[in-house]
Amino acid sequence: MYPPKKSTPESDAARAAVAQISAAHWFSLAKWAKERGFLEGWERAIAFGLGKLAAQAKAPSDKQVVQGTRILTRARELGFAPPE
Repeated sequence: MYPPKKSTPESDAARAAVAQISAAHWFSLAKWAKERGFLEGWERAIAFGLGKLAAQAKAPSDKQVVQGTRILTRARELGFAPPE
């Protein structure tokens, strides 16, 4: 078994940023991307999955945090604005 990864300030900041996003925000992002043909299907699935986790007040995995951060950045670059 591999040793667990050590937490870094960057990973802690990414985890906090992803955890702050509401379920409605993630669901809206996934829907927005699908309607416009933005992001790949697997990226939209991760966004939707992060929404489900947020709705259940569960923490995302390290891999989900990394991808979620990347997806958020990409969506913002493409013009996504979160719901009010």
